[in-house]
Amino acid sequence: MKFWTSIVLAAVVVCLSSSAASYGADEKIRNIALNRPCEFYPDRLRGTREPSHDYAGDALRLSNGYTDYQSRTMFTDITALDWQHGIDAPLVILFDLGDEATVSEVRVYTSGGGHAGITEPGLRVLTSLDNKAFFFASESPAPLPPEQREHRPVIKVAKLDNRRARYVAISLLPRRSPITNYRMVTDEIEIMGTMPADEKSTLPPGRSIKASGAEEVQGILGEGIRAKNRFKNLTASLKTHRTVWPKPLAEAQEKEIAAFRKRIDSDGGSYRNVLEELTERQRLSARSVYGQDLIIWE
Repeated sequence: MKFWTSIVLAAVVVCLSSSAASYGADEKIRNIALNRPCEFYPDRLRGTREPSHDYAGDALRLSNGYTDYQSRTMFTDITALDWQHGIDAPLVILFDLGDEATVSEVRVYTSGGGHAGITEPGLRVLTSLDNKAFFFASESPAPLPPEQREHRPVIKVAKLDNRRARYVAISLLPRRSPITNYRMVTDEIEIMGTMPADEKSTLPPGRSIKASGAEEVQGILGEGIRAKNRFKNLTASLKTHRTVWPKPLAEAQEKEIAAFRKRIDSDGGSYRNVLEELTERQRLSARSVYGQDLIIWE
């Protein structure tokens, strides 16, 4: 396989924890997603290909092993797929590996730089054993938008700490920017690992989301992103108030807000309940400081 000589290694995502086991020199490691179909949601941007384009074949275009971009502009390459996104709407690409495997790394060939409105996305990887519960594995935010438009080919690399998985969901989301218009280009995706799963592979730890298929995973992640942004905007003014609060009370509220934010990040559907709890907590805190209820968002 030829490699794209102009690639910029733009992001290396470190897993949530590191494992003592090392599979880097293991000759059994291979691209276990090669020529495997995937599903994705939302559907890719139509109208950028000829009318005769085989849209049904797109499910295999992301795993056909092609990484030799002679034009060095991925978005003009016939093998690349592109998406036009709304605000806070992630793209989710889901692979069923066919059997449980030990996944050590995920590589996403993408592009950025602002040229033609194309944005380098942030990367989030989730894994599942049953396509019912997906566990967060790796995450890296999108880089800051460029000051000038340019084309920048990128390989996003996510280390998965030898995670046991059958299903791998890859979420891509650009940063808000007036220069890029939320357009993303994606081509080859490589899932490096061994199959069948190694007995040393780690089981999914931590929080998960209940979903099945790319569309459900995308819906839950999208809801969480929108809820997180609403919560951020809602609580931004509280920071100013805390500057005149007694230090113990200000620190307590800051910890409460961080805990509420974490809940929303793991479950966007909890936003309404979190808002009710936060409002009541803010009411009590404001009463102890000002002698009256002072709810900024009411």
